[in-house]
Amino acid sequence: MVRETLGDQIDIHGGGADLIFPHHENEIAQSESLTGKKPFARHWTHSGLVVLGGGEKMAHSAENFTTLASILDEYAPVEVRFWLIGTHYRSSLTFAVDTDNGAAPKVRGIEDARGALARLRRALGPEPLELQGPLDDTAVGAFEAAMDADFNTPDALAVIFDLARKINTMRSSNEPSTSVDRDRRTLVHLLDVLGIKLEPNSVRDAVSIEPFLALLNNIYDKASITRPAVGLGVGSDSTTEALEFDRVIHALLDSRRDLRAGKQWALADEIRDRLKDLGVVVEDKPGGDSTWRMDR
Repeated sequence: MVRETLGDQIDIHGGGADLIFPHHENEIAQSESLTGKKPFARHWTHSGLVVLGGGEKMAHSAENFTTLASILDEYAPVEVRFWLIGTHYRSSLTFAVDTDNGAAPKVRGIEDARGALARLRRALGPEPLELQGPLDDTAVGAFEAAMDADFNTPDALAVIFDLARKINTMRSSNEPSTSVDRDRRTLVHLLDVLGIKLEPNSVRDAVSIEPFLALLNNIYDKASITRPAVGLGVGSDSTTEALEFDRVIHALLDSRRDLRAGKQWALADEIRDRLKDLGVVVEDKPGGDSTWRMDR
């Protein structure tokens, strides 16, 4: 098949690490003996295996596999891609599912990827950005060095997060907008190489959650009472502040549920993350509902 489509020699041959011996070694021996040409393949890219939380290999024959289609029913493609490139392609990828406290099953790594993407979106910001222009040469050089080292995507992502932190620092220090935009542009450019689209417009065009958060923060600061441990209502705490606190949170969670139903993951994650900053931990349950509890 290879000879018919690509010729006697090829540049890149892929496959799982479990196929090195005997499959690929036999393929080399057979092809080179037949054609008399060496090497059969100039570069071998053997990918690591997908393993379950307990270390067992995921395999169709073991009937312990999960399909990509089923994962995409719960997660956006960009989140899955970010999770995949967070591990070097030659290393094993752990597929661990959390089902604690009756919550909807969650893939631990993809949940982490969601949070990481939310942090990058916040660094990028909602402001208009001209994508043509100068880039941060230092960041680009570090990124290229990582990718040249056998496609070391984890190190490449580390460069991207260093850049995001730099952007946040520049914003806080009121650096000139031209410098900030140069680094924002670089952030978009490097993520694009990895096939990651942040799509900040979807956040910018959505209804702002700032009024809700400002009200919530104001109530939190003014109230001197202890909050309910779990957000299932106001319980025995019947103060005005507690009532308002509960109502604002539930209004945000209702909006977040609608956003998740419409697969507007970016803003849904923003609501969850900003609530966490205020000490409110959101826990998703089967069927799309969520509960909350105070973390402090």
